[in-house]
Amino acid sequence: MNRINSDKLANYAVVFIALTAVFISIWQGRLMQKHNELTVRPYFNFTKNWETTNDTKSFSLELANQGYGPAIFQDYYIEANGQKFDNWEAALRTYGLDTLITRSSIYTKGDVYASNQKQIVLRLVNYTPEMSKDIELRIVYQSIYEEEFEISTTL
Repeated sequence: MNRINSDKLANYAVVFIALTAVFISIWQGRLMQKHNELTVRPYFNFTKNWETTNDTKSFSLELANQGYGPAIFQDYYIEANGQKFDNWEAALRTYGLDTLITRSSIYTKGDVYASNQKQIVLRLVNYTPEMSKDIELRIVYQSIYEEEFEISTTL
């Protein structure tokens, strides 16, 4: 009788160990997947630069991907004066500021922005923030794992 009980106990122990191993394997797989997602996550950051050279003031807005993975644009638009625009010229025209643009960039859905990439999105001359308080750039982007993120900034 003791022999039968010890055999049953050994069988239960084997089943318990096997189920625990399966659970740990699944848990470890999920942790690795999360780690992989985090290692390729993009991270956008805006930098505003003000410069004065030869009595000319210039403003530039720079976009940088400081994450480890590429960013895939889903939406890129400018809100100005209560309206939505897909380019800087049209947005700044609502304030009569389109003539101040010396450089501008736009992105469309599906465009890819590499890790560690930096680019000037907008450069204006003779501009002051008081000229346009409600202009906002809004970007929606995804990681390669289709995680969606959003960032915005005002001029």
